[in-house]
Amino acid sequence: MFQDGDDIFLTQNRFSQVPDEPAEDICSLFGLPVPDELEDIQTANFQLLDQDDVFSLIGNGNSDLDLESAEIDDDLAAWAEQIETQHPPISIAATVTGPENTNKRIKRIVSDDEIKRIAVKSTADNTKKKMRWAINVFRKWQLERNELAKRDENISCIAPDIEEMTKDELCYSLSRFICEVIKENGEDYPGQTLYEILINIQMYFEQKGKCYKFLNEDAFLQVKNTLDFTMKQRAAAGLGINKKKAETILVEEEELLWQRGILGDSNPARLVDTIVYLIGLHFALRAGKEHRNLRMKNSQITILERNGETCLKYSEDISKSNQGGLKTRRIKQKQVYAYEDTANPDRCIVRLYKKYIEHCPEQTKTNVFYLRPLSKPKENIWYTAQPIGLNTLAATVGKMCTEAGIQGFRSNHSLRATAATRLYECGVDEQIISEVTGHRSDAVREYKRTSETMRRDACGIIRGDVPKKQEVSKKICIGNQELDININVNVNVNKS
Repeated sequence: MFQDGDDIFLTQNRFSQVPDEPAEDICSLFGLPVPDELEDIQTANFQLLDQDDVFSLIGNGNSDLDLESAEIDDDLAAWAEQIETQHPPISIAATVTGPENTNKRIKRIVSDDEIKRIAVKSTADNTKKKMRWAINVFRKWQLERNELAKRDENISCIAPDIEEMTKDELCYSLSRFICEVIKENGEDYPGQTLYEILINIQMYFEQKGKCYKFLNEDAFLQVKNTLDFTMKQRAAAGLGINKKKAETILVEEEELLWQRGILGDSNPARLVDTIVYLIGLHFALRAGKEHRNLRMKNSQITILERNGETCLKYSEDISKSNQGGLKTRRIKQKQVYAYEDTANPDRCIVRLYKKYIEHCPEQTKTNVFYLRPLSKPKENIWYTAQPIGLNTLAATVGKMCTEAGIQGFRSNHSLRATAATRLYECGVDEQIISEVTGHRSDAVREYKRTSETMRRDACGIIRGDVPKKQEVSKKICIGNQELDININVNVNVNKS
């Protein structure tokens, strides 16, 4: 009857008596009594029909099939209406827009404009500033180029605004932009800066709903080749090779800060500066938002007792590498412990932290950790309810080092690099260093700076000095672990 590939249709044909399974009928499902007229309803038996039988049934209303039981359809319809009366369907429109909103699953209704604003707000503030800067650089270049085109017919005019350009127009414009654009002072941009400008323009388009890939799409191959060639040219000329990095703070330099009273608790300003220094060092915080994001209430820093010792526990919630969104949902939370220094209580982070908290007002205008010091403290209150300014906070370490006469480029970011470098010098495993700094990749290597001693040892080895290893035992606290490590110190002995 059927051939391979024929469509098969199912339809109801015969009924057979099945006396059991009463719990599966529609009445039992809704907890209703079974009416007399439905007690004898029989379950269906199915039979396969070919296309001709079904089309005949539908088209003519006639069939050899036994349809005498179809009269129960009216009874089922009536009983379904009764069920709907007792269990009315939920009206979504009435729930959302009714005058008395009793819905417990909706916080509030958001508008289309708000959804668009959320998409923009999901981008970090610094990233948005870079995107605006990159677009402005392009538009200034475009304006100057078009002015030159009016005076020189050999220069093509780039008329459309960048947001209205097609892919072909973008490829044409960006290729020339990379080669031609210079700084306002007439100097060339380093190759890395050109790369960042291009990527920020790409991100700007992504916010506008246009997902272009300037370095991957075939349509922009000319842009990629132009950027690659220009970066190589700038590198060959020595432009942008040396990146400006915050230098680490040597133990000797830190000792100088303590001895000169620049680190300490002699007055409100000194105390808050010292807290910035110690928190940045012990918890390897980034210089920017991680300091500003510290809260006074519901703080990321808590005081704990562990094995009879008091310590501070820093639990990172959001950071540059862990913003709490989709991409970072599986990242392990960074937790670092700083134990009290019983040998040097005057320099103990736990004691100084407690003292700072004790001298802060109970109520503040914003929930920030670093507060502005009072010029004239009032009894036990040393700080105002206002936060320290962003620029003042960012300049803390640089100001302290300058005051102490320490040369070189030092900033709050030096503390993070210092923490990684000191661990590195003591032979701590890179994975543990990453747990302290919060790095998720091998980027932690950028923060492990070689010390003067290590460079001297390397030079000695090259000239033939034989390093003699001397083992030194030291106890350190990393994360939630207290480690006893043996350090092999090289002592170069001249072979002569």
